[in-house]
Amino acid sequence: MFALINQGQLYTDSAGYPVKIVRCINNTVLYRRCEANV
Repeated sequence: MFALINQGQLYTDSAGYPVKIVRCINNTVLYRRCEANV
C-alpha cells in the first residue's frame, strides 16, 4: 500500500483520518494526520 503513495499525497488511514505523507525513506513512511480538517 505505502509503496504506491507518493510524498505529499493525501489519503485516508484506516481510521478515516486525512493523512499527508511527509517522507518515504527505505520503506519507512512518516506521515502527519491533518486532524484540523476533520
